[in-house]
Amino acid sequence: MPQMTLDISVNNVAEIIRSMNTQEIETLYLLLTEEGKELLERKKDLDLGRVRFLTRDEAFEINREFLLGISKHVKEGRA
Repeated sequence: MPQMTLDISVNNVAEIIRSMNTQEIETLYLLLTEEGKELLERKKDLDLGRVRFLTRDEAFEINREFLLGISKHVKEGRA
């Protein structure tokens, strides 16, 4: 990953963070944590075509089948 070096004071960084809205702070948090690294890896997999997003229909079909399976187990007394 490309890297860049900046000469910026801690006060400037603090002021920038103070001026951020909630969404920008959450994005910054993700970029600075392990969770952010995982998200970048997932994006890379998507960009390289290793994976694809589920469509809305696929996601809801999977959820519907899951719920129907649970319902069946409950009716049979196996849940």
